[in-house]
Amino acid sequence: MANRFYVSANKNHPGNREFYHLDIKSKKWTSILTEDGNYEVAVSPDEKYLAYRYSYKNKPWEIYITENKEGNYSCSGDTFLEPYF
Repeated sequence: MANRFYVSANKNHPGNREFYHLDIKSKKWTSILTEDGNYEVAVSPDEKYLAYRYSYKNKPWEIYITENKEGNYSCSGDTFLEPYF
């Protein structure tokens, strides 16, 4: 996986922030998290998982964990982490 790096970008709309990986050799962008809204993402050291905060204009921040794979377009199948207080 050393031939790619991760990018947060607003390619679709200025109010959204999506998450992609970019292949260095081919310059191909691969969509990973692209549902409308904003993502703040951390990649696991082995690059198999993503932990992310997701928010939408009428939805507060929530934290999720998912596999790092192409096409994770929605939070619906990801593991939601309940707040611990």
